[in-house]
Amino acid sequence: MSEAFANLPIRYSTLHDGMIMKFVIDDVSRATVDAWYNFLTQRIGQWDEKQPYLVLYDLRDRRVSMTPYLRERAAVLNALRPEVSGRIAILINRSATSYLMMAFARLRSHASRQARIFFVEGAAVQWLEELLED
Repeated sequence: MSEAFANLPIRYSTLHDGMIMKFVIDDVSRATVDAWYNFLTQRIGQWDEKQPYLVLYDLRDRRVSMTPYLRERAAVLNALRPEVSGRIAILINRSATSYLMMAFARLRSHASRQARIFFVEGAAVQWLEELLED
């Protein structure tokens, strides 16, 4: 777990020797969103643009929803470093809120970091891994 998320409901790990970042987020309080935002702002700022930016968000906890604050912070992150391309897999459950997240992901499909919604973690990871095969 990253020290950036100590005492917060975020579990951070990596897959494929650090090539895929994985976040399991269990709530979207302002403190949680700020920690996530600050961590990724730093990571994106240092990202080698020759490497695909690959992230898996596990947002299946029932306490997670697309709050206005989360949407605003996500929009700022998505605008950072447009030269860094990649994929963002969002793992959700099949609730009504999840379908709103799906609509939000589709709205930003033009970004250099393509987002897609998944209900099964294996499918999400497989989609991200496709860019590692190049």
